[in-house]
Amino acid sequence: MPNTENHENLHPRAMNKANKARREKELNIMKWMKIGSIVIGILIILIIIFGVVYEFVYKPNKTLARVENEKISVSDFQEAVRYQRTNLINNYNYMAQIYQSFGMPMDESTKSSYETQLSADYSGFMGNQVLDSMVNQKILDFGAKESGFSVSDQEVNQRLESLFGYYPDGTPTAEPTDIPLQNTPTISAAQLELLKYTATPLPTDSTSDISELEEVGPSEPTQIVDPTATVSATEDTTESLETIPSDLTVTPTEVMSPTPSLTPTTYTVDMYQKNLENQFANNPYFTKEFFTKQIYYELLQDKVTASLEKDIPSEDDMVWARHILVKTVEEAQNVIDRLNAGEDWATLAAELSQDTSNKDNGGDLGWFMRGAMTDEFEKAAFDQEIGTFSQAPVETSFGFHIIQIIGHEIRPLTSENQKDAISNAYNDWLATAKEKLNVKIGNDWMNYVPTDPEFNPVV
Repeated sequence: MPNTENHENLHPRAMNKANKARREKELNIMKWMKIGSIVIGILIILIIIFGVVYEFVYKPNKTLARVENEKISVSDFQEAVRYQRTNLINNYNYMAQIYQSFGMPMDESTKSSYETQLSADYSGFMGNQVLDSMVNQKILDFGAKESGFSVSDQEVNQRLESLFGYYPDGTPTAEPTDIPLQNTPTISAAQLELLKYTATPLPTDSTSDISELEEVGPSEPTQIVDPTATVSATEDTTESLETIPSDLTVTPTEVMSPTPSLTPTTYTVDMYQKNLENQFANNPYFTKEFFTKQIYYELLQDKVTASLEKDIPSEDDMVWARHILVKTVEEAQNVIDRLNAGEDWATLAAELSQDTSNKDNGGDLGWFMRGAMTDEFEKAAFDQEIGTFSQAPVETSFGFHIIQIIGHEIRPLTSENQKDAISNAYNDWLATAKEKLNVKIGNDWMNYVPTDPEFNPVV
């Protein structure tokens, strides 16, 4: 009887080399498929890990700008943009409430201004403004330290307390916030001739005639009774008292008890701390630490500007100008030709100027000092003689200007002039501080501008 052990292995087909090779090949394929599946699984896990690390570790800490060793990260930048958007939305809602309290719809220009600033298309402009402001804050910090300015934690806390209406040492007395207006010279005859203002006639119809008033004599003086005088009993009053019946019963008048007034609740430190915590507890857009840092920068800038203000003169070199703004150099030259031919300035301004804010009043820009206009416009205006207008178009980023100079003199600063002068002095100080620092700003910040919180305007 034949041995059946290992019968399968002794089968002729099992011993076939081709089948054996195919079997080994199949086993190898299965082996590599398993390895491939493991590798793909590992890659997927690595991609997920990389995505999580990028989104929650690398991206928030990515540096968008740097001032010396101080960096501005994506998370810092996004928090600042959200803070700016929150402020704009809060301002809009406040304005809407004011309009509603008067039963009026918000005017379209105001509403449109907020809608534009908070639109997705405007996000790049807002992001650029915010990043520049953050860089300037860092520069302010370095420059202030070098100049010996500092802000203590106590000062920051006091400002924070005042923002929440908490004054542990008593409510401070309000101080005037505006600089008093200075007297300004009157308009000269030469300036009036340039402007060609039309005098407004005085009203001729009068409800009363002076001559009629003169004919009417003074009226009898009205007798004035002194309320403090003591009334003495005369014969008339005695006689009146005697006529009162003796059996008259007088019912006493009920005396009303005064209504107790409400006692205001004392604003305690615990209440303040609770209000402070509640303000930031449910705020997903910016933290208390961020808000407190903004207070620090505000106080620091106040100290720098207060120091610079001491050197601001009470008067400055100013120009009074008006302009006509057009889009092309050909249009500008045409305006110049028409003016040289004797056409009226105010008429041409109303007809052609692209500056809608002043085209209807002859393009009048009023008095301004250096630093108030673009460099090209300022140079042309301050170099031009009084009474003349541009014989060549002045090009700026806004278009092409024809400028007429009405006046040029040293004038006392108004409140607005003073503010402009302080702002210019601060910007110059900041620029000087920046020159001493290593400032770098990346070019990919646009990819990280948030558009939340969402703006839902009141209809």
